[in-house]
Amino acid sequence: MALTTESAPIESLANLTLNDEGENEEDEDTGEEQDGSEWDGYLPTDERIYPKLVKAINSTDRSLRLKAANKIRRLLQSQRRSIEAVVQPVIDSGVLPAILDKLSPDDPEFLFEATWILINITAGSTEQASKVVESGALLKLIPLFPRSSDSIKDNILTTVGNILGDSKHLRQVAIREGGVRLALDVMRAPEDHSASCVASAAWAMATALTLEHGGFPDDGLAAQMIPVLTTFIQNQRDDVSESLVETVRALRQLSIHRDVTTAISESGVTCQIVRLCTEEDRQWERLEFMADHVDSCLSRKPTVVGLGLHQPRPPKYYPHKPSRSSDTQPLSVMASTTETIPIESLPNLTLNDEGENEEDEDSGEEQDDSEWDGYLPTDKRIYPKLVKAIHSTDRRLRLKAANKIRWLLQSQIRSIEAVVQPVIDSGVLPAILDKLSPDDPEFLFEATWILINIAAGSTEQASKVVESGALLKLVPLFPRSSDSIKDDILKTVGIIMRDSKHLRQVAIREGGFRLALDVMRVPEDHSARCVASAAWAVATASTPEHGGFPDDGLVC
Repeated sequence: MALTTESAPIESLANLTLNDEGENEEDEDTGEEQDGSEWDGYLPTDERIYPKLVKAINSTDRSLRLKAANKIRRLLQSQRRSIEAVVQPVIDSGVLPAILDKLSPDDPEFLFEATWILINITAGSTEQASKVVESGALLKLIPLFPRSSDSIKDNILTTVGNILGDSKHLRQVAIREGGVRLALDVMRAPEDHSASCVASAAWAMATALTLEHGGFPDDGLAAQMIPVLTTFIQNQRDDVSESLVETVRALRQLSIHRDVTTAISESGVTCQIVRLCTEEDRQWERLEFMADHVDSCLSRKPTVVGLGLHQPRPPKYYPHKPSRSSDTQPLSVMASTTETIPIESLPNLTLNDEGENEEDEDSGEEQDDSEWDGYLPTDKRIYPKLVKAIHSTDRRLRLKAANKIRWLLQSQIRSIEAVVQPVIDSGVLPAILDKLSPDDPEFLFEATWILINIAAGSTEQASKVVESGALLKLVPLFPRSSDSIKDDILKTVGIIMRDSKHLRQVAIREGGFRLALDVMRVPEDHSARCVASAAWAVATASTPEHGGFPDDGLVC
């Protein structure tokens, strides 16, 4: 998840007003956000920033350069368009090399503005983030880090994190140019840095390990990361700090790979995380770690049940760094939606005009937005051929169509609600539920992930899952399902119970709450992840925000 800077007031600087000769004419900065028309003045019809701003950035007048950088930064923060749309004119105007050329520890005000500009550009598309890397930004920023103020250090780490999390290619470049090493150095000596700086370093580490790009870092890099992450967790005194949350998230992603499980276990960090599971705040990431780690290390099975677990809370990103998109981001795998991670390889579904299957191999790579837009015609319903395939008597065709729909829901090209609605409107939900069977575990796997994502939408969308009879289908299937499908069923139940008071009552009546309790009565009969999901479902059913706590009989 790339981060952008907020539209927030900063140190007061006179507005930059340039006359025809490119000289400065000052007027007072009110500190207020300008409306769209004000920013339109910096974007002529050719969609490049005003030439006078470009001229000012290249000026020998330090004051003029500073005010021009402030204008460009505030333009990027204006958020009157998507981040990609406002970033491109800045890139096309050719100011990036000039900005990087002027970076110096002797001009901290310009460095502050410049690093905020770089945060916003790296939060754009992969092509836009690539321009920052190709311009040599990392090679300029990392040597400046030790001589910079805390706020600038924080900005540098955020820029590094945005690049590390953007794509597999940019991650490798950032690793090669010292981005991960910088974050590790901060985490080795957290006492030497501000809390915000340490949190940004931990976030950069976690985003470097994101699963969606594949290509897990090599063993040498993993070996460097594990002692830093585990030592940080063991020495952390603030159990609810952002840095701890991000460090546990990073370690969780490392723990998914069995080749590092022994090293994590030998560090002794597991006992610390079990202790943290009893804390009220931030259990979400800790429970995920425990589930993944225990599944990977069956000989060491710490109990995560019966520790007085409280309601988990979804991850919260730093207030001064909103996400790349204004759309709602999906939560973690223990929360609302499924992660975009590689699954069992299935051939892509390609349908001819008759709705018959034409196979092409699935590369296992994330499709770009245009690929997914192909399944959402202008009427905002999924492509009719996919609907036809779900109703097909050909089991393989149904499976591939379900896989396509699930990937569409995970594509994150829009908010979760916006991508769920076309699936609902296309009428495939009853057909998917009708095909659920323990005799077809592959289709059941795809279907339960689809249900997780739909239930994670709005209350009206989650209601469609319940009204279609999903719980009455899923609960009886639970005993005959694999561990991964059991886990998905419990997540679906938990999301429904968390959504609203009404849906909670329906889920309780239809056996969802009883199912979670049954798992917790005999945790030894289920996987650690399954037990953690059951505990979360029970906790989320008791959320106080909907009121009307379950009756005394249910409590007993």
